[in-house]
Amino acid sequence: MTVNIFVQLLITDPQQVNTLIEKAIAKFGQIDILVNVADAGILKPYNSVEPST
Repeated sequence: MTVNIFVQLLITDPQQVNTLIEKAIAKFGQIDILVNVADAGILKPYNSVEPST
């Protein structure tokens, strides 16, 4: 059985992203995979992207 959640949020708002992560962990216990289909157009490795201030 596959269980998914789909959430609309602004990926540029760190608080909304943190809330999403907290809700996912509360529902499922852990996050095994996270797929971002936001099409932000950022062409660099995800771990080198810093939030805007």
